[in-house]
Amino acid sequence: RGSLVARSLATASKLEKPFDVVLWGCTGFTGRLIAEYLTRTAAREPSLRWALVGRDAARIDEVRRSVSEATGLPCTGDFFVSSSDDQASVDAAVGRARVVLCAAGPFIKAAAPIVDACVRLGTDYVDITGETPFVKRMIDKYHDQAHKRGVFIVSMCGFDSIPSDIGTHLAVAALKSIGQATTSAQCYARMRGQLSGGTVNTGITLEAMGPEIVAQMKDPYLLGGPRALPPSPDRETAEYSAEAQSWVGPFMMAAINSRVVRRSAMLFEQAGAPYGPTFTYGEQHAVPTEAAARKLAAPMPDARAREALVKKGLLPKPGQGPTAEIRAKSSFEFTIVAHGSAGATATCVVSGGDPGYDETAKMVSEAALVLARARDAIPATRAGVVTPAYALADVLVPRLRERGIQFNVSVTQGSAARV
Repeated sequence: RGSLVARSLATASKLEKPFDVVLWGCTGFTGRLIAEYLTRTAAREPSLRWALVGRDAARIDEVRRSVSEATGLPCTGDFFVSSSDDQASVDAAVGRARVVLCAAGPFIKAAAPIVDACVRLGTDYVDITGETPFVKRMIDKYHDQAHKRGVFIVSMCGFDSIPSDIGTHLAVAALKSIGQATTSAQCYARMRGQLSGGTVNTGITLEAMGPEIVAQMKDPYLLGGPRALPPSPDRETAEYSAEAQSWVGPFMMAAINSRVVRRSAMLFEQAGAPYGPTFTYGEQHAVPTEAAARKLAAPMPDARAREALVKKGLLPKPGQGPTAEIRAKSSFEFTIVAHGSAGATATCVVSGGDPGYDETAKMVSEAALVLARARDAIPATRAGVVTPAYALADVLVPRLRERGIQFNVSVTQGSAARV
């Protein structure tokens, strides 16, 4: 009965909202790419109603002009002027949206008022954050409320962490289809690309917030999940992996993606569909040489040193990012190997183009469109502060495949997979 009430309230609320998607944070580097993606989508689907939100009308207008120039299409998005430190203006924008797509970071400083409004006003929410302490705060404060109200708050809907989260879910499902639970899964990441200034700035900001935040980022189970025995720490060393047939080293996104995968495992277990009673998960960066792996294992400069590199122009500033030419040459491939309880192995290879920006814009936009236009296909019981795999996988994967992101699943019976 509770889920029926939640679905009824959410449906009634959405019928009164004129915009399918409202993009928050359109003036940043990734925000502009999302605006371009939504503009192209609206050209194919003229019924799509969307809007941009930013702090300054002149900057929003400049974004609309630049999007039109980049796409060769009119930017049909309406716009709102709003600041996250003005709750009334936040409520005014959120209250007119079926889904808020948030690209305004650092999220730990800017996004909580937006999530708060979404939960109160019955608006679903997706974002591109990789900030696990922010997501932890949202879980603690809003998960129960959002679940009761039938609202979906789905963070980590970009490169962090859709490939890892949904790829693992598909591999686990493949093993379930032959009657086996998953005992463990490992992701071997291969990618090439560059960072934006926003990503660099977020890392600096979080680290500078003090030891409590740093400790949270290092906690493998910050977002929940069955605590494995032995524990599943993040890889810190370089070694040769026989399974990957490659040298592997620490993966910079493992401290984000693995937390999301473990939360998904916990949520599915609570829903009566566990990954496996002893499920563990880890990620590493697969590289061609030992030297490359050992370079990955070298300590990262601290926040102060990275900030100095930004000032010297050796790292990008907020708003800066890889050019279209660089992004066109960038790509990723995640190979997720899941081991079954009776010896089978399922492998899901997730691949696409520029991971951090072009494909992130695609992934988060399609996630928002699923909630805006195909919400009835998602069980209302899965509402809350949840993960991409738990909320969206079944509906989102076909859309992403149509848009060029590949999810290829295979099962090997009785012998180890070769990656």
